[in-house]
Amino acid sequence: MKKIIAATLLLPLLLLLNGCLTTLHPIFTVKDLVGDGRLAGSWKKTNDGSITTYRKAAKEHLKQFSETLQQNADRVYEVTVKSGNDNPESVYFAFLVKLGKYYYLDYYPAGGKKRETADAFFKAHFIPMHGIYRIDFSSAGSFEIKQLDAGYLEKLIKNKQIRIQHAKLDDGGYFITAPTEQLQQYLIKYSDVPEAYGNNNPSFYTKIN
Repeated sequence: MKKIIAATLLLPLLLLLNGCLTTLHPIFTVKDLVGDGRLAGSWKKTNDGSITTYRKAAKEHLKQFSETLQQNADRVYEVTVKSGNDNPESVYFAFLVKLGKYYYLDYYPAGGKKRETADAFFKAHFIPMHGIYRIDFSSAGSFEIKQLDAGYLEKLIKNKQIRIQHAKLDDGGYFITAPTEQLQQYLIKYSDVPEAYGNNNPSFYTKIN
């Protein structure tokens, strides 16, 4: 029963991430985090005009994480995404990581008022996930984000071309349960494989302040 409820509550998040590679565990340890000043500020997404703002996290906002991570708040970003006048802001934590020769962003949902006031039953079955992207800084005033494709990893698993810890869902999809070390190995190995990023066009961002 718990497994069914967890998968059901997870579905809206998976739909929201649009097939992006999502994982149970992060792609980083604290020592992997990068506090790159190029990321801070507000950015306009040229694809749809939405505004994304990155700011350094406050330690008191990281209570759900380990004490070690809280002590490194200056290398964690709080992110707000505003997509339109009538749409509420989406709020995340973002962790910038360099693996091999590329930078990656690990997005994690931030606790909001609705989640903080949710009853104990909901909290016991809610499973937050990590959304994984690659970020390429084009210049001081722009960058692009490429979406890691969950479908490509699923294909590798189905064809037994990769060994990575996962669980199979009732709908035939895969729930990636691999630990951080395995995830990092995957990202580095397939970093230059175009298919690993699917057919989605990258998202371009231009700094506005």
